[in-house]
Amino acid sequence: MKKSKTIWIIIAGVLLAGGLMLLGVAFALTGGDLEKLSTEEKWVEKQYTASAEDIHKIAAVEKNMRIVLEPSVDSNIHITYFESDTETCQIEETPDGTLEIQRQSSKKWYQRIGVMLLFGRGQDRRLEIAIPDGIACDIQ
Repeated sequence: MKKSKTIWIIIAGVLLAGGLMLLGVAFALTGGDLEKLSTEEKWVEKQYTASAEDIHKIAAVEKNMRIVLEPSVDSNIHITYFESDTETCQIEETPDGTLEIQRQSSKKWYQRIGVMLLFGRGQDRRLEIAIPDGIACDIQ
């Protein structure tokens, strides 16, 4: 009984030492910059502007990010959104006066697993919708 317990402790120690060696090698290869190990995508801020006179309804489908409503600085509807190589935002004005905003993702299941190391969490990928004062429209 003692012999099998000793073997498991040795195996655990070897695995722990191997993991620490891999961490040390990764740290050395990145020159001490752990952010280089992050698999978090780089996001680019983009803008879209629509004439408020033509829009009667705003339909935004956003599952994981904040939607912020704010007043517009002029008489147009301004949308600020963020895109990456695998996640885009499709914005369309329909003939019936609906402004549809929908996020599209082309990520494979294995691309959703990654190392962020808390660096990617600082990126605020909100969806901002600026609506002019005095304009009445449905927001969904």
